[in-house]
Amino acid sequence: MPAEIDIDEADVLVLSQELQKTSKLTFEINKSLKKIAATSNQSSQLFTPILARNNVLTTLQRNIESTLNSVASVKDLANEASKYEIILQKGINQVGLKQYTQVVHKLDDMLEDIQSGQANREENSEFHGILTHLEQLIKRSEAQLRVYFISILNSIKPFDPQINITKKMPFPYYEDQQLGALSWILDYFHGNSEGSIIQDILVGERSKLILKCMAFLEPFAKEISTAKNAPYEKGSSGMNSYTEALLGFIANEKSLVDDLYSQYTESKPHVLSQILSPLISAYAKLFGANLKIVRSNLENFGFFSFELVESINDVKKSLRGKELQNYNLLQDCTQEVRQVTQSLFRDAIDRIIKKANSISTIPSNNGVTEATVDTMSRLRKFSEYKNGCLGAMDNITRENWLPSNYKEKE
Repeated sequence: MPAEIDIDEADVLVLSQELQKTSKLTFEINKSLKKIAATSNQSSQLFTPILARNNVLTTLQRNIESTLNSVASVKDLANEASKYEIILQKGINQVGLKQYTQVVHKLDDMLEDIQSGQANREENSEFHGILTHLEQLIKRSEAQLRVYFISILNSIKPFDPQINITKKMPFPYYEDQQLGALSWILDYFHGNSEGSIIQDILVGERSKLILKCMAFLEPFAKEISTAKNAPYEKGSSGMNSYTEALLGFIANEKSLVDDLYSQYTESKPHVLSQILSPLISAYAKLFGANLKIVRSNLENFGFFSFELVESINDVKKSLRGKELQNYNLLQDCTQEVRQVTQSLFRDAIDRIIKKANSISTIPSNNGVTEATVDTMSRLRKFSEYKNGCLGAMDNITRENWLPSNYKEKE
C-alpha cells in the first residue's frame, strides 16, 4: 500500500515553492525599478537644459513681441507727428492761426502722453528720438507764433502824433481781425511757461512804438520860447502837444489791454502799468526839464508853470485807478511845480505892495496910476491861466501864497 502523503508537508512544500516564485518576481521588479530610476535620472538630466532653454526662448519671444509692439507704437507716433509737421511747415498765413495752434496743442498732448508713459517703464529708450523731435518741433512752432505776434504788433508804424492832433484824427489802432489774432495767441500761451515771455513782448513792443512816436514831439517840448528874454505866450510850448499825445496814448493802451485781456481781467492793471511806466518816466523827465527852465527865468516863463499844472493834473486824472510803479514820479512833479506857482502868488502880492508904496502923488487929471496899470496887467495875466491857477490853489494854505512878512492892515 503506497505511503500516505502528509498534508501539512505538502502545504509547506507548495508554500515554499510559491515563496521562491514571489522572491524571484520581487527581485525582477526591483531590478526593473532600478532600471526605470536610472532611465528617469538620465531623462531628467537631458530635459533640464531643454526646459531652461525653453524658458529662455519664451522670455526672448515675449521681449521680441514687446519690441515689435514698441516699434509699431513709435512708427504710429512718428507717422502722426510727421503728418502734423507737414501742416506746420506750411506756416501760419497758409494754414490759419486757429488750425496752427490746434496742431501744436495735439503735438503737446502727444508729448505729455509719451512722458507720462515713460514714467511707468524701465526701458524707454525707444521713444527718446521721437520725444526729442516733438520737443524741438513744439519749440519751433511756438517761436513762429511769437514772430507772428510781433508782426501784428508792428503793423502800426511810428508816426508823428502832432499830425493826428492837428487834423483831429484818432491815433492808429488795430483792426478787429488783428485784435482777435493777438488775443488768440495770448490765450494759447496763458498759463504755460511761455506766458510771461509773450506778455513781455506785448509790453516791450507797445512801449517802444509809443516812445518812438513821442520822440517826434520831444524836441519841441524841450523849448518854452524861441526867444530867451521874450515873455511866454500862452499855449505856445510844445509841452502842451506832448501832453495831449500822451493822454491819447494812455487812452489807446487802456482800450488795447481791455480788448486783449477781456478773459483775464486780473492781468489788466499789471500789463497796462508795464506799458505806461516808460512813458511816465519820459514825461516826468521832460516835465522836470521844463520846470528847470521856468525857475531860471520866472519873470518871462513863470506863468508857463500854470500850464504845467494843467498838464500834470490831466495826466494824473487819466491814470486814476491805475497801479503804476512809478506813479510817485508824477507826485514829485506835482510837488515841485506847486512850489513854483506858490512863489508866483507870493511875488504877485509883493509886487502889488511895492507898486502901491511907490505911489507918491495922484495924477492931476485923476488918471490911472502906473502902479494900477501894472497890477491889473499882472492880474489879467493870472486870469488867462484860470484852470492852472485853480489847480495850483488846490489845498493851498494861507502861509503858502502870502509873503512871510505880510501883515494885514488894521
